[in-house]
Amino acid sequence: MFLLEEVREHDTNKQWNPMFQMMHLETSQQIEHKTLKAAKAPQNRSLNRYRDVLPYDDTRVHLKTGNTDYINANYVEVSDVDRKYILAQGPLQNTSGDFWRMIWENDSTSVIMLCRIVEKQMIKCHPYWPMGEDEVVEFGSFQIQNVQTVMKQHYVIRDLQLTYVLTGETKSIKQYHFMTWPDFGVPDDANSFVEFLNTLRRDDVFQNQRPPVIHCSAGIGRSGTLILVDAALKLCEDKNSPNSLDVRKMLLALRQFRCGLVQTPQQFRFAHLAILTGLHDKFPSLFSDVPKEIEEGDEDEAEPPALPEKSKHNKVPPKKPPRASHATNTPTPEDDVRKYNQITDLESSDGSGEDEVIDLSEVSDDNEEDEDTIPDSPIDSQEQPQQSNGVVESNGDEEDYQELDLTGKDSEEDDNEVYQELDLTKVDQNNTGKTDTSESQSNMEKDDKVADLPESSTTAPTTTDKDSPLPEPPTQQKSKISTAAGSKARENELRQRERSEKKEATQELINNIKQRMKDSENKAKKGAFENNTMLLYVGVAIVVTSCVVLAYKWLS
Repeated sequence: MFLLEEVREHDTNKQWNPMFQMMHLETSQQIEHKTLKAAKAPQNRSLNRYRDVLPYDDTRVHLKTGNTDYINANYVEVSDVDRKYILAQGPLQNTSGDFWRMIWENDSTSVIMLCRIVEKQMIKCHPYWPMGEDEVVEFGSFQIQNVQTVMKQHYVIRDLQLTYVLTGETKSIKQYHFMTWPDFGVPDDANSFVEFLNTLRRDDVFQNQRPPVIHCSAGIGRSGTLILVDAALKLCEDKNSPNSLDVRKMLLALRQFRCGLVQTPQQFRFAHLAILTGLHDKFPSLFSDVPKEIEEGDEDEAEPPALPEKSKHNKVPPKKPPRASHATNTPTPEDDVRKYNQITDLESSDGSGEDEVIDLSEVSDDNEEDEDTIPDSPIDSQEQPQQSNGVVESNGDEEDYQELDLTGKDSEEDDNEVYQELDLTKVDQNNTGKTDTSESQSNMEKDDKVADLPESSTTAPTTTDKDSPLPEPPTQQKSKISTAAGSKARENELRQRERSEKKEATQELINNIKQRMKDSENKAKKGAFENNTMLLYVGVAIVVTSCVVLAYKWLS
């Protein structure tokens, strides 16, 4: 009952965000002694999906064989409930072989995947397993075969056979793929998540001798939420009472093993709801049904603050798309494959400011705030957007051109004002006691001579009545504008070149996936044809044998 009252109080007073920030400060103090030397080594930088999600040196997984001992993964232990997990980032193309090597060396038999291959039109995880049944793929020294795929409402279970090519030894691996964690926020219903967790428990996935490998995209947000819920429920089961449960203290202890576990206040609140749902199943006499208003939550609290508008732009930020009902529109693995094949035809959204297309071999998470990246890491702080003259640099080429056009208009207006001021100054000087025609003509000739001199020799001696210096000549202002336009054009050219390189790399990956799927289909068709041919031969043999037997009986 204490946990239920705590959730009600936080919802009423809107305390989730402040409490989460306080936990962030406490975490920063606890991990001051932690180091990230291996993760920041130059040879290992390309092995990290996000540059601000790095494994601690004292808890990271060490690979025993191969070219490197580094992989972005940590051991997480909960001694109070005798649990041990391996939390890892979603494999990149160049780390998929190391991922399977980690599973082999730790004798793990289960892989828990909490993200999809493509989310928000971005690649979140490389497909490190065969797509279709009986298909075989290879990563480094390991060969993986998809033996069987079982589709459930909210998740998929795949039976995989892992073979070490050098020795021929094989192991059976089960992959539990949770499919209904939405692109934004948290699952709409905690019951589906608890059902998935109960399936893992029934299959005895959580074994210390064979720790399960759990990953999402970065291996901290959704992965941290799952182990927090599992450890909390296990603690209540061992004590046969939910009264002494302290979820906040448990999360602070988990964060000492891997940075940033449970990234957002919304995920922390969802963990409480999932724990309440699980406790209701374990202790029905102590917990009544979770009230509907608590399940729905405070949507205003979950909304992040809007980004400030850029200066000189009158754009209205796009509205957040409504959540889709997962009960009627459940994603499938085929959806992931289709989106993966179409990823190069999709344009990156610059207005949201949340994601960038992720390179599968290099880190490319600049200026993004994804649900699986840390906005302010306690150890390696996120770089701030570059600023120039007080204006945040734009991420889109179109906005850059608009900003340049506005700057040009302002400078032209300044030039007109300078011309008007110069004309008024001349009129005032000509009207102060010197009105004859000869003197005015001589003044005009002097002005023409000064105008014909080069800019280096002119020192602009003309001043106003208050002896204040005039603004810069229009030619100098125009030169500055042209210089700024040239620098912007070079930046746009570099951006276009970088995007084209990313598209080429992604297209190559997509072609490989398509080829593997095509080979799998051809293999399946060939196998079906051979089976039909064999059945035909068997049928003919049976008919011939029957005819011979009947003929023999008739003759005898």
